[in-house]
Amino acid sequence: MRGIVLAGGTAKRLYPLTSVTNKHLLPLYDRPMIYYPLATLAGMGIKDVMVILGGRGVGDIVELLGDGSHLGFDLTYRYQRGPLGIAHGIGLARTWVGRHDFCVVLGDNILRGPALNDVAREFQQSACGAGALLYEVPHPDRRVPASARGVRRHRAPEAVGTG
Repeated sequence: MRGIVLAGGTAKRLYPLTSVTNKHLLPLYDRPMIYYPLATLAGMGIKDVMVILGGRGVGDIVELLGDGSHLGFDLTYRYQRGPLGIAHGIGLARTWVGRHDFCVVLGDNILRGPALNDVAREFQQSACGAGALLYEVPHPDRRVPASARGVRRHRAPEAVGTG
């Protein structure tokens, strides 16, 4: 399975912090934000990752992560020109993904809890063509609603929103 980290966008809600850097480089506790989605993929056993970049400080992210070997990854990069959305970002990885299964993680999402290796393995062994990890959050009116009718539920990790 391959992983995609979507780290594009302009992060206007975090202005003025993002007037000088990419939001994925902002520190959260003891590491840059982008380390958290990479840890999610590592917890699923995914080592082959494409990072879709955009916004300010793209070169700084590449300088920080390099080829990923020091973090246990084989990283590839693509540039997304402007905030063109999640579907566009995934489309940039189409050729790289090829016929492999893949997992998309948003670059500003932090998942805490058990590793998702079992969930990834179960998905790969199933006949379904796509899946989404959904979990209940306080104040769902502040989030994009999703319907989970007719789907199998897993014990999901705790989500920590970043804006």
